[in-house]
Amino acid sequence: DYEPLVVRVRSTSTIEVRQVTYSVPSRLIGHQLTVHLRHDRLDLFLKSRFTLTLQRLHRRKGEKGALRRIDFCHVIESLRRKPRALLRAQLQADILPGQAWQQLWRQLLAALPPDEAAKVMVDALHVAAKQGDLAGVERYLRRALRRGDISLTGLREHYGLRPPRGLAALPQLDIPVHQLSSYDELLG
Repeated sequence: DYEPLVVRVRSTSTIEVRQVTYSVPSRLIGHQLTVHLRHDRLDLFLKSRFTLTLQRLHRRKGEKGALRRIDFCHVIESLRRKPRALLRAQLQADILPGQAWQQLWRQLLAALPPDEAAKVMVDALHVAAKQGDLAGVERYLRRALRRGDISLTGLREHYGLRPPRGLAALPQLDIPVHQLSSYDELLG
């Protein structure tokens, strides 16, 4: 009925089963999982406790290249700690959930500095995962891009979520720059 396998979760929150890479929740990083490999799915167990079921991918004859099933919900918490990692992620195309989000990512990169675009995209994916509303978050970001007023807190406020903690939660201050001539007046 199934073939038992033992795999270790990598630091990238992925496992490899039969030359196919699957993502798992980031809380499992470093743990050893027992996989019940079935024809259509993988049942994952941590020690003897059932943890997760993943749909199995099969390589077609003659198909070359890496075969992966990455669920952004599994890696979003790790990405939130280091949003700039999205800029150089090897699995970037797999993390973004579909063509529409990949196109949105290219538009964000064109409209914002790369670091800011990564923060906005990761925060948007986090909100989409929390709310279970990929299409709604995508529509909101597209409208914000057209208006030209993308903010990290605007999306969270739209969904009624708490603002992020840490540095992102600090208010943006507008501090005027003094003219150097004013210092000359003090000395004179």
